[in-house]
Amino acid sequence: MTLRCLEPLALKFDGRGVRLETGACFAVTPHQGQRIMAQFPGKVEVLDLPLDPPTDPLQPGWLVVYRDRAGRLAGGCDDRERGTVEECRWDGNGWTVHLTDGQRLPLAIIRGVTTLDGAAWTTREHGYDGEGGQG
Repeated sequence: MTLRCLEPLALKFDGRGVRLETGACFAVTPHQGQRIMAQFPGKVEVLDLPLDPPTDPLQPGWLVVYRDRAGRLAGGCDDRERGTVEECRWDGNGWTVHLTDGQRLPLAIIRGVTTLDGAAWTTREHGYDGEGGQG
C-alpha cells in the first residue's frame, strides 16, 4: 500500500522516528496503512498506483543457502535436498521461497544463491539476482 502525506507527519517505523513532509509518498503494509490512517485521519491519502508485477527473485532449480532454526548454514551445493528452489511466491507484501523438500522460507533469510549453470554469489553483496538487486 502506498500512502502520501497531505501535511507534515512524524511517524515511528521499527522504533525509529521518521519525519515526512507534505507530498512525501511511502510504502507500508496494509496493516500499517490502516493504523496510520486511523492515527492521522485526513493527513494521509492512499495512492492506487499501477505497479508492475514483481519479477521472481529466484528461479526453480536454483540452490540457496540459508540459516536453519539452529543458526547453522543449510542448503547449497552440499545440501541440495534442503536447498533447491521449487518456486518463489509473492503474497503482496513479500516473497516466500518454496523449496523442493516442502520448506517455506522468507526470502530475507537467503544468504547465497547458485544457478543451474553454476554461477554463485552471496545475497548481501550481490542481491538475490546476482546483479545487486533486492539484496
